[in-house]
Amino acid sequence: MPYLLYQPSYPWNIPDSERNLTEDTLTAIFQRYVGILTDDAISVDHQSVESSG
Repeated sequence: MPYLLYQPSYPWNIPDSERNLTEDTLTAIFQRYVGILTDDAISVDHQSVESSG
């Protein structure tokens, strides 16, 4: 199954244009642009990956 993902970064590596992005903002962005690519209903979910440190 294909997927899109927004890769988080350390705070000192985040550009100013992305510094205030929230999960809701990212969801809206993904829904908007995926809607351009397909007429199928696409759900946007949040997944968290644990760091093995």
